[in-house]
Amino acid sequence: MTFLTPKDFDAQIREDQLMTILGDDPTLLDEIELAVISEAESYLRQRYLVSQVFAATDANRFPILVLYLVDMVLYHLHSRINPRKVPDLREKRYDMAIHWLQEVAKGRISPDLPESCKTADDIRWGSNRKLGNEWFGNGY
Repeated sequence: MTFLTPKDFDAQIREDQLMTILGDDPTLLDEIELAVISEAESYLRQRYLVSQVFAATDANRFPILVLYLVDMVLYHLHSRINPRKVPDLREKRYDMAIHWLQEVAKGRISPDLPESCKTADDIRWGSNRKLGNEWFGNGY
């Protein structure tokens, strides 16, 4: 595992259930975690220093991000077994995780993560709609 630890899964799933889902492929969890981190980075990259975010360890990690990453990993593990029979709980929690990442990407939620520097791309260009400045006065 790279960012998540086996203990992170304890709040979401019992160890014996996780081992049953993983089957005889111990590297599967690492592969799915890397894919999930890549997915999360695609939402966080524009506003945050993802290299620092995912280099954090233990108590330095952002707890909500850890929780949502675990949800995403478990969803992908379940969908691997049978994509049409993913438990409703896993689907809902995955949807919540994606919604949270989308809101962070839009700037509606501001987690305490290391922010990237502002660039010229952060400036919006354009103007307001043109207003009619013609005066059809009544003799003034």
